[in-house]
Amino acid sequence: SKTELTANGGDGTTKTAGIVVEDYSSKPAGSYEDTVTFTAEVTGGSGTSSGNTVNLTELTADYEVQDGEVLSGTLTGNYKITVADGASVTLKDLSITNLSSSDKVAGITCNGDATITLEGTNTVKGGGASYPGISIAKDKTLTINGTGILNASSSNSGAGIGGGNTLLCGNIIINGGTVTATGGEGAAGIGAGANSSCGNITINGGTVTATGGISSPGIGGRNSNITINGGTVTATGGNYCPGIGSVRYKGCGDITISNDVTKVTATKGANAPYSIGLGNAEGSLSGQPSCGTITIGGTVYYDGSDYQNSGDTILAQDTYTYEP
Repeated sequence: SKTELTANGGDGTTKTAGIVVEDYSSKPAGSYEDTVTFTAEVTGGSGTSSGNTVNLTELTADYEVQDGEVLSGTLTGNYKITVADGASVTLKDLSITNLSSSDKVAGITCNGDATITLEGTNTVKGGGASYPGISIAKDKTLTINGTGILNASSSNSGAGIGGGNTLLCGNIIINGGTVTATGGEGAAGIGAGANSSCGNITINGGTVTATGGISSPGIGGRNSNITINGGTVTATGGNYCPGIGSVRYKGCGDITISNDVTKVTATKGANAPYSIGLGNAEGSLSGQPSCGTITIGGTVYYDGSDYQNSGDTILAQDTYTYEP
């Protein structure tokens, strides 16, 4: 026999479950064990889900992406998209570019540790005047995997991937994919937003292109450790800043580029002293900043206090390319 149960949710959803059990009416008295089979249909919710795929086009409210879910489609409403703490999710042919200057949210917000796998072509742009394309909370880690494409940017003073204006960010790890990240005014392509700082940045693979806004590097931020272990990386700094390294007037952590990379190209912005390392600190009221060590292919070019192995000349090139 089949019994249908219908429940109305407080969020406007209707949930119908059909429960099928064997007919016991002709059996003798006694105790029996059975397996209950049921199907459920949910209608009228905040989005449309097929299996574990969430179609952003049909969202009607803010949405928190759960572990194992696939985000797809184009966001048409001004909704906040967050990733649940510890979740691994997939972006597949997704577009979030509609957020306006009054929408004070990142394109995708990661409040806890998160892993994003890229499939297809994905474009994410932050809203408001201060928010990044994809944000990762302070002391948390965002890991990006996959073979798809990600274009991430900010409406104004947020990073492409990382922090926003005065919005601290955590650690960023990129293992694969074709990632293009563009920072707004005062923000890195990958790393710190304006007037902010970020955790450590690690690139292990993929094809990564990062461009910083004025007074910011393509990749980096104040005091961030930057490690590039693999992949093809192209980083361009905004005015006064290196392609890879610090924001203007501030220092940076250790910068390490291994000999396992395919190619790393760093281009300094106008008025910047170095393509990798420090930005222009002329006129700083807090003195000359410093970086940690800068090591490329096993050679130390800056030891934390002084340049070594002609690092002051090599790293001062307009464009520095390392291709082992």
